[in-house]
Amino acid sequence: MDRRRNAIDRIVAWSPVLLLGALAALTYWLDAQVQAPSARRDGSSRHDPDLFLQDFKAITFDAQGRPRETLLAARAEHFPDDDSAELTKPSLALSETGQPTLTITADRGKMDGDRNQGDFIGNVSVERVEAPANGNDGAPAKASNTTSGKAGNAAPSKANDAANEGPVKLLTESLHVTTRDQRVQTDRAVTIQDPRGIIRGKGLEFDNKSKTVRLKSNVSGTFQPQDISK
Repeated sequence: MDRRRNAIDRIVAWSPVLLLGALAALTYWLDAQVQAPSARRDGSSRHDPDLFLQDFKAITFDAQGRPRETLLAARAEHFPDDDSAELTKPSLALSETGQPTLTITADRGKMDGDRNQGDFIGNVSVERVEAPANGNDGAPAKASNTTSGKAGNAAPSKANDAANEGPVKLLTESLHVTTRDQRVQTDRAVTIQDPRGIIRGKGLEFDNKSKTVRLKSNVSGTFQPQDISK
């Protein structure tokens, strides 16, 4: 009886210490759950380049071994935190059998890790060189390019139907590119030049594969007189 009573007395005597220890452990666990993970000190969490290349050149080939995408730059810097690359004086050429080749140049550029999304900034030039007369199926290439603008703007219904009439050039200051779909878009002012004349507008969506262009607003243009065969 005395031993049992002594054991109970010891437990009662130590109970405040045990309770404080449990509270301390619980406090430590709760603090660990709410604390943000400590930053890694290897530099991977900072947006700093881990390497750079001068006279950079990268080529992506299609299943038949033909160049599908060619990216050039005077200098390229790779950033490990998001696997992106920042480019100086970039030039991007997108080509596909039977489709016009699209070449984009600018003062600066940025491409994501898989080179599917890119942004080009400063003196952006986009030149589309028409494909050969026969495409994959031997049929002549056809284009159906349309333009839309706000009411009151002088805009032709077909703003870029220049198939087999020479290159088409687009000038702007900022451009977003989706390389696999060969689409470009901008919210800035744009100028489109082709052998027939010049079209200006603000905001643009251009699909090189379908050969369609949409100008969003403030559309105006000047066209050269065309010979009409009788």
